[in-house]
Amino acid sequence: MIRPEKLWPDATRIGFALVILLVESGTAVATPWLFSRMVSSLSRPETLLAVPVWLIAQYAVIRIISGLATPLRELLVKPVETDLQRRVAVLGLRHLHDLSVRFHLNRQTGSLTRTLDRGADAVGTLLSLALFNVLPNVIELIMTLTVILKIFDWRYVGLLLLALGLYSSVSYVFTRLRMTARRARNRASNEAQHQLVDSILNFETVRSFANEPHEIARYDAARKDLRQVEISLQRYVSLSQISRGILIAVTTTTLLAMAAHDIVAHRLAVAQFVLIGSYLSGLYSSVGALNYVSAGWRNARVDLENYLELLAVRSEITHAVQPVRLPGKLSEAGAASVAFRHVSFGYSPARQILHDVSINIPAGTSLAIVGHTGSGKSTWGVC
Repeated sequence: MIRPEKLWPDATRIGFALVILLVESGTAVATPWLFSRMVSSLSRPETLLAVPVWLIAQYAVIRIISGLATPLRELLVKPVETDLQRRVAVLGLRHLHDLSVRFHLNRQTGSLTRTLDRGADAVGTLLSLALFNVLPNVIELIMTLTVILKIFDWRYVGLLLLALGLYSSVSYVFTRLRMTARRARNRASNEAQHQLVDSILNFETVRSFANEPHEIARYDAARKDLRQVEISLQRYVSLSQISRGILIAVTTTTLLAMAAHDIVAHRLAVAQFVLIGSYLSGLYSSVGALNYVSAGWRNARVDLENYLELLAVRSEITHAVQPVRLPGKLSEAGAASVAFRHVSFGYSPARQILHDVSINIPAGTSLAIVGHTGSGKSTWGVC
């Protein structure tokens, strides 16, 4: 439904972005290793006069590549992402215009605009997460653990894997809780926006009946509900951050203590101590990014739910498979009569307006419909 007419421009951009991504992942893993080699070379007194210029040059090149990779990748992907969001938003608006009058009589303008905006943003988020967050962090994680196993020993890798497992479990639990809270937040936000826009659109009616206090009270109640679910969502976010922060602190302290003990036992050098610290920072960054991916993916899914539910709504009036062409000018068709046969209509099942009405208006004549308020005059005008 949202596929572009030509796929090759987007595919080319994404292909180049993936190449840059792989280069960026490699430089991220190589940077701590080069830095530790520089520390090792400069820590020996006999080499202080002969500064390892080539190591410093390699480090500079890697840092330059790492600094350029991210903005170049984002520059390549942004047109694809924004065009995808545009197509999703236009698809939603086209679907809204295809729905029947009964649907639009609910006047939930604020809620609908939020739904379209969130749906467009969600597809952009899903594209970015799927292509450019999961892959680089998984590659960096595997490469980093391999380097740690090669330079240190299995105890460090075992402790890291245990910590990463606990980290992932804690993140998973809080992510599920945050999903529930986010759904509640979306519902409350939609309701508050609906109350606000509906009140403003019907300003004249509200003023005519002196109903301003009632409208303000309804909006205030909706904002209070939104406030409560926002606080609940932030509570889960903060507890998740606190739990993960404590786990990272305990793991880091334990690993550095193990490295310090190995240095005293002459199994490691100071450069390896620096290296383990650098790689720990990278590991936590990769795992944190994967946790962000998981949370972002679930949040985007929640935001996309209402959009997909909107697309699932079907109009009660559908277009004919083989429509009959009617003349558009009186000169082409001549005088025509208008006939309604057994017409029934209601805005809802509980509010039936027309009951099996038949009317014939001969060509060249006029018909006036007169009745009390609520008898269905305006409904006939719509028909």
